[in-house]
Amino acid sequence: MSAVLDLPIAQLATALAPLRGPRTDAASALAPLPVRVAANANGTYEVLDGFKRVAQWTRDGQTHVPVVVEEAAGVVRKARLLEANAPRRTLSPMDEARVVRSLADDDQLTPTQIAKLLGRGRGWVDRRLTLGRRLAPVVAGHVDAGRLSATTAHRLTAFPRAEQPRLAEALLRHGLRSREAEVFLVKGHPILPTRGHRNLPTRRALRWWPRPASRGRT
Repeated sequence: MSAVLDLPIAQLATALAPLRGPRTDAASALAPLPVRVAANANGTYEVLDGFKRVAQWTRDGQTHVPVVVEEAAGVVRKARLLEANAPRRTLSPMDEARVVRSLADDDQLTPTQIAKLLGRGRGWVDRRLTLGRRLAPVVAGHVDAGRLSATTAHRLTAFPRAEQPRLAEALLRHGLRSREAEVFLVKGHPILPTRGHRNLPTRRALRWWPRPASRGRT
């Protein structure tokens, strides 16, 4: 078992924090758990898990914090960020999407390399990369908050970014579940005529009052 050390909070670096959404450490924000870090060459320690705790302790004026130092360098740190949070289910699909996009865009890894690094299938990587690159920020916020599923969000990426927030709002306003949302987005929206209904009244019904129409005949 790794030893728990007390380090000056000023020695902690949080360059990976943007890869985590607002739900970071939601279940343990005030718990005095050690922060997981990796040593940098300049004497600082990169936080891998515990961003919200570090922020809270900084606001509280704490000078030293408990940490567990791990051996991790380069892209492995981003993999550890996901591994550290998966058991407590504090990750959202957008957290995963941000890490995958960073590995692809910043570290220039191929989807196959990312899949191997994260121990995931290629299809999972492709879907997360699509979310990270194509989903509008407002809609990503709904996924972070658990209001929209990854499946529904992925469907929304087929639409222009400017259109996605309005569609997401319609889904949320009517409380559509994933399957109902799929009917609305794939069959009910006139932007996708080649994949949708040819019946214009049905499309209008789905657009303006999606729940009843999505339960009807398609």
